[in-house]
Amino acid sequence: MKCTCNLLTGLMALFRVVLGADIVTAEEANLRDRLEKRVYRDAGEANPCFLVAPQCPVGSKWVEVPWDFQGPHQTPEEPSPAMRLTMELLDALEDEFSIDPDRRYVTGLSMGGFGTFDLLVRRGQYFAAGIPICGGLDESRAKEIAHVPFWLFHGSNDPAVPVVRSRSAVEALKAAGGDPKYTEYEGMGHNVWSRAYHEPELRDWLFRQHRRAE
Repeated sequence: MKCTCNLLTGLMALFRVVLGADIVTAEEANLRDRLEKRVYRDAGEANPCFLVAPQCPVGSKWVEVPWDFQGPHQTPEEPSPAMRLTMELLDALEDEFSIDPDRRYVTGLSMGGFGTFDLLVRRGQYFAAGIPICGGLDESRAKEIAHVPFWLFHGSNDPAVPVVRSRSAVEALKAAGGDPKYTEYEGMGHNVWSRAYHEPELRDWLFRQHRRAE
């Protein structure tokens, strides 16, 4: 049996990758709580999958963007050291386990939202869907990933990553022929992932996605 792989900011065949940032020991309980709640625990029971949650080391970045995230950015030619290690990890998992190549997913929050877009730009044919939460896209690369199903989330009052970053990403993806979903939480600030990951339709939407050709 092949499993799905999910990469979270942050893999099962379903393979999901979750990209995180600056998580230290005192915060590990919060990370586990996020990932083990109904969205992932129950989804894993219904859809057996690997879940990989690489964390960006303190002081490092998934992608070289200004820390205040004010304004657009350009994708560096080379991935950051943390992103390079993550891609090497994915390759190693592919070598060791039977992972469905058409059902790999990636999501990330905050700087991990930027990392989600960065990873998709670098490996647009690798993932079946992306869920960037309060992140930002290099809009000049939108055409390369417009074929990927996206569901973006952001808070309208985000003080850390301006909501315009998600709004402009949605506009760029649509202009490039994509059809991204977008949920903006009115009046919410930065930590909208606590709500986004519990959206009733998110789990089923994610596991319905299969890799598409460009």
